Amino acid sequence: MIVAVPVAGLAAAAAFEEQDYREWLESHPDGTRAQYGCETAHLTAEVIADELAVLPEAVRPDPASLKSGLPVCTH
Repeated sequence: MIVAVPVAGLAAAAAFEEQDYREWLESHPDGTRAQYGCETAHLTAEVIADELAVLPEAVRPDPASLKSGLPVCTH
C-alpha cells in the first residue's frame, strides 16, 4: 500500500534508511553519514556482483567497470 502512493513510498524509504543509519551509528559512534553511505555502497556492490555472476559471460558486465563507479572510502 505504501508503495502505491509515491510520496508515501519515498517517506517510508527515507525512514527505513534513517533507522539503518542510526543502527550503524551505534556500532560506529564516530562515524559520519559519508562513511555510512560509502560502506553501504560497497556492500550493495558486492551483492549486485554476486547476483550478476550467474549471468552468462556474454551479457555479464565487467566487475572492474562496476567497481570503478564506487566512491573511495576513507576511514
